[in-house]
Amino acid sequence: MSCIMNKLEKIVRDYDIDGLLHLSMKFNRPHTSFYRNASFSDAILRCSVYLPLHLYIKSVVDYYSVVPFQLTLNTYRYMVCLYIIYYILGSGIPTPKEFA
Repeated sequence: MSCIMNKLEKIVRDYDIDGLLHLSMKFNRPHTSFYRNASFSDAILRCSVYLPLHLYIKSVVDYYSVVPFQLTLNTYRYMVCLYIIYYILGSGIPTPKEFA
């Protein structure tokens, strides 16, 4: 078994991913993933961002027409912090436009 396959199996095991992981093809990039697929990095998973995405995070991703991998770790932190601030203040859920 190759080193890459060992890493994929470790990610599946460590993050309890229920689904198949595929290696990208030669010319695929995170921003050109196939329909109904997503690209993620181990760094993002280590920050407790899991699939399926929280509905608020998904709404921001959809609103800006980006794929989850295009967002930096700090962007995820900002989204979660804004969500928590709104929750604490009893203001409901922030809109993706308010995130800007």
